Formats: sequence, C-alpha cells, structure tokens
Amino acid sequence: MMKRFTMALMTGLSLAVLACDDGAGPGDGACEAVTPLSVDAAGSPPNIAWTPACGVARVEVIRLDNDAGGPDTDETVWRVESGSNSIDPTVQYGVVPTGATELVPDVTLVSGEQYRVAIYVFDTPTGDYFLQASATFTRP
Repeated sequence: MMKRFTMALMTGLSLAVLACDDGAGPGDGACEAVTPLSVDAAGSPPNIAWTPACGVARVEVIRLDNDAGGPDTDETVWRVESGSNSIDPTVQYGVVPTGATELVPDVTLVSGEQYRVAIYVFDTPTGDYFLQASATFTRP
C-alpha cells in the first residue's frame, strides 16, 4: 500500500514539474529571463551588457530604418554566434567573444543613427534560437 502511494506521489510530482515547463526555452542553464539589456552607446566600442550574468548564443546589432514611409530596410550590422549558450556579458561591439563566430562583420556605427541590439539563447533539443531581450539605442 505504501509503495503504491509513493509511486502515485512520484508520478504526480513528475507531471506537475513537466506542466510547469512550457518547452519554449533552452532548459540548459542559459539565460531564461534577462532584465535589463543595456548598451553603453558612447563607449568606443559600445558595450552590450545584461543581467543576470548568464550565457547567450547570439548577439545581433541592427541599424533601424528611420524612413517610416518607405520599405523596411533594417540592416544587420553585426552578428556573433556560438554553438552553445557560451557568450557571457559584457560584449564589446565588433569584438568577437571567445568561442563565438562572427557571422556578420561589424561596420562603423554612425552618429545619430538608431540601432537595436538583441540577444538570443539556443535550445539544443529543438535547434531553435529564442529572443531573450532587445534594446534600442542611438549612437551619439
């Protein structure tokens, strides 16, 4: 009787734990919630930082199209990626973090232009990247 109760309890607890996991995140110790993502745009090069100090798999900087009436011409101006969530904060724009690969070489950021930086985690079981945080900044 006690053995059946223990088995039922363990099964119930296992199902409860599975129900709490929506399966939409990495589940491998990578960043699960990032607050805030900050950019020191005045730095040379700019610094990109986030808290808590956890790993991400992709850092991307996009120049935003400021022409509201025309076609969307946002342009990726720098992207680095690792095969795992091994990119730690702080990242300097244009400096490839250890263990990462530069997929889009950096270009000079233009004063007065608006940019968005985004960080992503990699989910090994699905092979998908999940956006964790993004922030917009203007280069002084």
